Amino acid sequence: MQHYSLPTRLLDITTNPLIALYFACSPGKQPHESGEVLTFRVPKIEVKYYDSDTVSVIANISRRPATFALPAGTDNRAAFNSDQHIKLLLHEIKSEKPYFESNILPSHLESVICVKPKLDNARIIRQDGAFLLFGVSRNKLHPAAVPKDYVASNDAPAF
Repeated sequence: MQHYSLPTRLLDITTNPLIALYFACSPGKQPHESGEVLTFRVPKIEVKYYDSDTVSVIANISRRPATFALPAGTDNRAAFNSDQHIKLLLHEIKSEKPYFESNILPSHLESVICVKPKLDNARIIRQDGAFLLFGVSRNKLHPAAVPKDYVASNDAPAF
């Protein structure tokens, strides 16, 4: 959706540095706008695939209204999952995955994950594309922060 100027929880990334350079150098909306290439180092064990339950949990936040917020005190998982906002999120997830267990880990909602998409789109295949999928930081209007250990260079800007 970002290509149509609509808000999205996704950030396009590529595993190919030449493709990253191409997009950083291509003209933007402002004629003299500078591009930038950021390098991320996501541990392979933390990369998720498009059909992952964690991906479904975070992606379905987009179906919730702007008032969606995480309940305070996420230490008790049973209390967390009985919160009205979380119950409605679970309903959205189960419409997509009926077998989904009614149990969300609070940490999943507050994370940023790297998602490998289904390779059924020519653009994604050609661009060696993947996505960073952003959870929330307390509420839907504030995205989760990229983990500091994902940023490969020390001089990269903070997110």
